[in-house]
Amino acid sequence: MTRYTLSDIPAQVPEGDVQLILQANDLPWEKIDEDAAQSIEARAILHDIAITKYRRDEYRAGMY
Repeated sequence: MTRYTLSDIPAQVPEGDVQLILQANDLPWEKIDEDAAQSIEARAILHDIAITKYRRDEYRAGMY
């Protein structure tokens, strides 16, 4: 998934991680810092956002 909303984020994710996720929605993949998150769940979501954007860029560049 490329964009996450508040309803997509598990309730146990800390507020700081929620803000990182919401910010990552609007960042390019290379600017997303998965290690900045405190929770494992948030790191997985940030990774998902970054990988989705990376693969989309690869596709647009004709690398597939």
